[in-house]
Amino acid sequence: MNSFGRRLVLNTTTQRKMNLLDYLLTGPKSIQETSNELKVSEKTVRRLVSFLEEELPEEIRLDVLRSSVLVLEVSDYFVYSSLMKSWASESPLYNIIETLFYSEHLTIGEYSDHLFLSETTIRTYLKQLETLVDEYKLKLNLSPVVSLVGDEENIRYFYFHFYFYSGELIAENPRHQANAQGIYNYLDYLSMEFQIPLYIDYTRLLIWMFVIETRLSQGNSVVLDEKLIDRHWNTHYFQQFLKAFNLFFSSNEIWKNGSKSELVYAYITRLSTVVYEDGKPYFMGEYIKELENFEVIVSNFLKKFDVNRVVYSEMEFKLKSYLANLFFLSESTTLHQKIVIEPDFPSTYESVYQLWLELLEDSEWAYKKDVALNLTYIVCSSFMKKDYKYKNILFVLTGEPVLIPYYKQLIHRLLPQEANAHYLFNKPISKDLLQALDIDIIISNIALNLNKIQEKQCTLIRLSDNPDEKEWAALVKKLYKV
Repeated sequence: MNSFGRRLVLNTTTQRKMNLLDYLLTGPKSIQETSNELKVSEKTVRRLVSFLEEELPEEIRLDVLRSSVLVLEVSDYFVYSSLMKSWASESPLYNIIETLFYSEHLTIGEYSDHLFLSETTIRTYLKQLETLVDEYKLKLNLSPVVSLVGDEENIRYFYFHFYFYSGELIAENPRHQANAQGIYNYLDYLSMEFQIPLYIDYTRLLIWMFVIETRLSQGNSVVLDEKLIDRHWNTHYFQQFLKAFNLFFSSNEIWKNGSKSELVYAYITRLSTVVYEDGKPYFMGEYIKELENFEVIVSNFLKKFDVNRVVYSEMEFKLKSYLANLFFLSESTTLHQKIVIEPDFPSTYESVYQLWLELLEDSEWAYKKDVALNLTYIVCSSFMKKDYKYKNILFVLTGEPVLIPYYKQLIHRLLPQEANAHYLFNKPISKDLLQALDIDIIISNIALNLNKIQEKQCTLIRLSDNPDEKEWAALVKKLYKV
């Protein structure tokens, strides 16, 4: 669960139910173990289980075995996530934050009447909200009316996190719906007309647009430093961005008199929606010199982790690009370094995270742990791509001229989509080729002598001269075991 949502839950019973289910997701646990984990009595655990047995939907099943072992089975994790969100949304803080967002200025007494809660209870919730917004460099004024104060960039980032977690709240909003097609057309135009696309998370961009436009409509503006504006304003990328933006949003009353600050702010903020996927555009080429600023730290990581820079060249570029984009974002507010996801990478990559923490220790990043976590996810995705592509496979094939394309289509159909397959039939196999492709497995229907050409030990799988579909299917099963 997004940690932002958990911070909104104050009801003790709800918190315990959420913690209990999350704990049981890791596997069956005894009631005593659960009691120790939740720091409650065994009697309380049994009472929570009793509540849950009544509340849980059929997709989530909680069983008690031998009166002492708790087993959780989840058949639909969307239902599980939705249940967690529904519990969190019962918190009055949801209503309070939304009221603040729409600039409704209510007193504590008015909140008390509106939510049918005592003023003491309202103050308890507001105290929790004060703690939360403090992490976004904001303050909560309680009189004469409840209001959120601070730099506009930080206020927007707080509301972005809120709506990113609870996106269902804006799905039916007219402004959100109006922007949906406009933003898609705008992105498509940038890609087709100017060939300067960025690989964007469309949903994330929509939420940003919703937050920015709502704040602008209330008269809340961002004022950026002139040097920051000048850095981007005359670039080719920004001018093309501006041309496309004006084309699709010129009829929008909110943007008709958009200041330079707001336009540059929108230009920069879209970088927080970039998806760092291999083979996709995630960095603006005009800023390529900025990557030099991150050469040392990325090189140190690759060296200390003994990474093959040829094999992982795109990962290296991706790491530098992420840091450069994050630097641009941080010039608006360092909160862009802050994330609200809970770490969830395999324990085998803990050493990656620890190394990034070490390398970032003396850096100027404001949220070093968050930056280290994001860098770890980038490395994990690259490493896992290698791990779960069932190794790098080289097919060395021969046959009738029409058979080789047929073999390739059989392979494409039978191999998992993620399989990293290479084909060799128009040149001899060589040591340089095996090294460049980082080959782990060679599959061939001809005789090969690898002793003289391979540096690392490759697994050789020999096929019959004319393998049929059954043999190819059997090969796939064998690959799982290599």
